[in-house]
Amino acid sequence: MDRQAGGWDFLTNHARVLLAIAHDPTTRIRDIAAACHITERTA
Repeated sequence: MDRQAGGWDFLTNHARVLLAIAHDPTTRIRDIAAACHITERTA
């Protein structure tokens, strides 16, 4: 998930995680967290 520097983002962490899982259901929590720029615990 790419973020633009200084841009607005209206997706919640929950939505970002669901999109990451939808994109690749076999991905690890660690990779989801990194892609969403959140901690593993939050993911």
